[in-house]
Amino acid sequence: MAWNKIFWIGAGVIIGLIALVFLLLHTMNFGTSAKEVQKMFAGKKYQPEEKVYQSEYGDISIISVGEDTTKPLLVFAHGSPGGWDAYARYLSDCDLQEHFRMISFDRWGYGKNFRGKPEVSIYKQAAILHPVILQNRYSEKVYMMGHSYGGPVIARYAMDYPDEVNGLFFVAPSIDPAQEKVKWYQNASASIFVRWMLPAEIDVCNREILPMKTELTGMLPLWNNIKASVWHFHGTKDVLVPFENADFAQKMLKHVDFQRIDFEGENHFILWTKLDTIKKYLLKLN
Repeated sequence: MAWNKIFWIGAGVIIGLIALVFLLLHTMNFGTSAKEVQKMFAGKKYQPEEKVYQSEYGDISIISVGEDTTKPLLVFAHGSPGGWDAYARYLSDCDLQEHFRMISFDRWGYGKNFRGKPEVSIYKQAAILHPVILQNRYSEKVYMMGHSYGGPVIARYAMDYPDEVNGLFFVAPSIDPAQEKVKWYQNASASIFVRWMLPAEIDVCNREILPMKTELTGMLPLWNNIKASVWHFHGTKDVLVPFENADFAQKMLKHVDFQRIDFEGENHFILWTKLDTIKKYLLKLN
């Protein structure tokens, strides 16, 4: 009987692990290969340039596009998991290149920035960007876009440095603590016995999502700190980050200029499927 119990527990963990990987793979942009990036930027006026900045938490590597210091700065923060190349189509867009200097980066734990070492503190994830933005905000206009987990990162930045951000573009952001519900297999996959089987990006994703509710709850008193204008984009059929996050944003940001754009019937991947619509709002800034 004891062996049967152990067998079914083990089987449950394995099934849960498979379910977790399946779910997370479907939340990924699957990255962009070097060849795809090269193709996207072929013939474009500006090419992606890697730069490294120092922060109190360590060096951070970013990808910068554009050199004109008179243009507003547009900073992108990807979801969980992901990488700077989640925004490759934005960075390589000719219209956006003409209107902005743009920065994208691997969030803490991904790519070249502390890969495999998650940072669960959203405060620290935002703080590591501070020296990057300070050294790149030549025009005094800074806009930030965050998709999924990138949403709370840019929100926290605007809370902690309210005078340094002019506008926030939330794209299906995970910002409402009430909507954060941890699945049993996510807890199981945090076990040291399971983690070693996971790809580094999936492990980081799971470990930073587990304490998400606590992190977002701690941010509740800080929403009034935000001074920036806000654009919130969300699909009504988003099963990964519930549409109710849009209601939360509207409630918490009544004190600022707030525009809500709902995409009827769309899912979590509006960052890419609705790029043209999001781009139109970006171009209206200038």
